[in-house]
Amino acid sequence: MVRILFVDDEPMVLDGIRRMLLGQRREWEMQFAISGDVALQLCANTPVDVIVTDMRMPEMDGATLLEQISRQYPDMIRVVLSGHSELDAALRAMNVAHQYLAKPCEGPVLVQTLRDALQLRARLTNDRVRQLANRLGTLPSVPRTFSRINRLLADPACSMADVAGAISEDPALTGKVLHLANSAFFGRAHQATSLLAATALLGVAAIRHLVLTAEMFEALPLSHGSRGLTLEGLQRHSSLVGHIASSLEPEAPWCDDAFAAGLLHDVGVLILAARMPEDFEQIQLFVEAGAVRSEAERAVLGVDHAEIAGYLLALWGLPASIIDAVVSHVTFDPSGVGRLDVRSAVGVANVLANELEKSATAKRVAPADDRWNHWRSIARAVPHEEAA
Repeated sequence: MVRILFVDDEPMVLDGIRRMLLGQRREWEMQFAISGDVALQLCANTPVDVIVTDMRMPEMDGATLLEQISRQYPDMIRVVLSGHSELDAALRAMNVAHQYLAKPCEGPVLVQTLRDALQLRARLTNDRVRQLANRLGTLPSVPRTFSRINRLLADPACSMADVAGAISEDPALTGKVLHLANSAFFGRAHQATSLLAATALLGVAAIRHLVLTAEMFEALPLSHGSRGLTLEGLQRHSSLVGHIASSLEPEAPWCDDAFAAGLLHDVGVLILAARMPEDFEQIQLFVEAGAVRSEAERAVLGVDHAEIAGYLLALWGLPASIIDAVVSHVTFDPSGVGRLDVRSAVGVANVLANELEKSATAKRVAPADDRWNHWRSIARAVPHEEAA
């Protein structure tokens, strides 16, 4: 049975959660703690699958508690359920929490959030990869991008469009901005899948905090086992895919989602290269011998890089359309493209980006029909310096 631990310093709040979730008693074993110290004691005595904590508590706040949980129990799903909305607190929490829910939270919303997170975790059969994904509070970014954004923010003439443009060149920072903009912390009425909308929603102060917070984390280093993979190269490819995907039908309502999904589609490759270099080197050997990357990953790890990325982005609460496109790009069939949508646009863009880059490891060859030739002309019109 799934074990879920709820933490709040107000007994009445815990009683309310207990009553609200009475119907889940056959599915979940629930425990309740009135402080971070009590929560840690319970975790030490009994395995816990999910922890749901308030943010502002005396002695040990929610972010500090989750920091300790992430170190001691990296496999545990971590959720903040809080009625407080200080920016600094949210930025701290987003580095250690998989989800941020706002009080008051209706029972069905809480139940569905926890069910979705548990189902996603169950999809990954490889414990090493699942624990790796849970340990990642933030994705790495190239420091050069941070420097550029900081220079823009220091310029009084800079616009939010300028900031969004700089952020869009970094898939990792894109994910972080979308993550925060779509969190319940901001009480958003609509999901923000456009970077411009996200940066406008967050504002200059939040973006500056976001950049400075991200600079505190050392970018995931690529070891010698990365065998030719570079952070800049992966960033350049992902940015190219995002730009092509959003250019195929520029007036379509799904363009912003396709752009974000294109930027994020290969972050799982970076995670494997940086955190599991020995396994990654073995995967690279298979790829160099002619294997499809995703098949080599599944042979070595039991999952592929798209599943790893999709799992992490889903726990972050990004829109389902983006997650679906990220997860499905490795199984995209160029010969079976119907109506363009987020998923197919990212698949098409990835194939075309590999063609433009003359990738030796690309295995999917697109047809030479009129439709694909039209898309090729669109892809060729995307300046490489824009995507770099």
